[in-house]
Amino acid sequence: MPEEPVDRSLTHAVHRSDLVRVGSDFDGGEVVPAEVLAACDGIPCGLLSGKAKRVADDRARLAAPWRYGRFFRGDVRHVRAFIGPSDGMDTGTVGIERAVGALRARGATRIVLEMDIEGAEYETLAGVARWGEAVDFLLVEFHGIDADTARFNAVMGELSRLFVPVHLHGNNSAPLTADGFPSMVEITFAARRVLPQPIEVAERAYPDEHLDRPNSLRGPDISFRA
Repeated sequence: MPEEPVDRSLTHAVHRSDLVRVGSDFDGGEVVPAEVLAACDGIPCGLLSGKAKRVADDRARLAAPWRYGRFFRGDVRHVRAFIGPSDGMDTGTVGIERAVGALRARGATRIVLEMDIEGAEYETLAGVARWGEAVDFLLVEFHGIDADTARFNAVMGELSRLFVPVHLHGNNSAPLTADGFPSMVEITFAARRVLPQPIEVAERAYPDEHLDRPNSLRGPDISFRA
């Protein structure tokens, strides 16, 4: 059975003239809209991994609140936890809905969520309708798109009701799909309600030489259109 193509209508991004890069030069980093970012005051920071080879990365993620302190000023609230799709007594994870609720209970009104959870993003984002209205800004690394493009399209469709892509970056540690889309991709989303109206999206070419850096030093960045 042929692989379902990535639905490019869901990956088209809104134009932002204020995009800036945060993070290291050789770990992909994050590309974010400065105006939206500056207004946010809550960051659920979590990790989800049971693989030994991810221990170093997990430790790095534990330091995220301190790293983000360089970019967020003022009274920023952080939730430090293993965040997953739902509460898990056996895994020690905190459900994303509860993590976002905890931020709101602490007074956060403009929430940023970064998600790099090694494939668990699909299950977590499938429930976005329950907590997405509280999040202004969302960064997600999607994994294994080449293995199940239908799953990626379905989650992107759910996200599109509340969020719009503002930037994409292909992770050069993984190949392209059969139709030329990264099988691992970092996507920055902004909530529809915080963007100027009407929202106009368009197909764009990546990478952006001014903003993007390769995730792996072993090869060049991935070129694609979305």
